[in-house]
Amino acid sequence: MMAEDGYFRILGRIDDVINVSGHRLGTKEIESAAMVVDEVAEAAVVPVSHEIKGRTGPVHCLENRGQPSDELAKNL
Repeated sequence: MMAEDGYFRILGRIDDVINVSGHRLGTKEIESAAMVVDEVAEAAVVPVSHEIKGRTGPVHCLENRGQPSDELAKNL
């Protein structure tokens, strides 16, 4: 959809899930949860390999000023 600010927003993805320890986690839902934190300007979840869990999905977020921080990680 096109937002009021003129940017396009992706609202969902089909079958974009990460299998973590047998649990299927939707990336959009995790990203949406991160976006409720006021400091978060953008969020993306990507799968990475994990020795024990098989895969895990870290959330990558940027603060409005463009740099991740320990404070942001704490708020998330």
